[in-house]
Amino acid sequence: MADDADVIVVGAGLAGLVATAELADAGRRVLADGTVAIDNERIVAVGATADLARRFAPRRTIAAAGAVVTPGLVNAHQHVTGDLLARGLVPDRLDLLRGPTAGIVRLPRHLDWSPNTEYDLDSPGRIVDLYRAVIAEATSPADLHTYLDHATLLRLWSYIWLAPPVRRIWEQKFPELASLGRAAKVA
Repeated sequence: MADDADVIVVGAGLAGLVATAELADAGRRVLADGTVAIDNERIVAVGATADLARRFAPRRTIAAAGAVVTPGLVNAHQHVTGDLLARGLVPDRLDLLRGPTAGIVRLPRHLDWSPNTEYDLDSPGRIVDLYRAVIAEATSPADLHTYLDHATLLRLWSYIWLAPPVRRIWEQKFPELASLGRAAKVA
């Protein structure tokens, strides 16, 4: 006999971080096809859709394919890591990047927590720092569009230190960046 549940949310990318430790996936993994079972406004199970869809007889099912569910956690801040949670933080097209190319730029706190949030775009070291910070800390495409410039990104790409998963997702989406990175390694 199946367990009761008010709702199950199925087919979502699912962060294993939940309200109570006993419900979390042991490895705190992100499940690409996960399910959350809810009964009496409480999360009663978290796991793979294949396992939980058979276990519960819900009164309502929410199909969430293509979405990310973070049970027990409301967090609009996301670092780009190259994982399931980060897919939306690469621009659709590089030509959408039309940020400033000269002068002083002050980044907002969600992009730079340091005491020195001002970047002189005419200083080679500071402009590279700004691009690294924005790419690594962006929480929306608007952050990328506002502070990065397409031509400047192409010029600086091989000089920007990025975590390997971050560099990989950008270079997979934009092969022209990958070729710039390879050319810099050869030179």
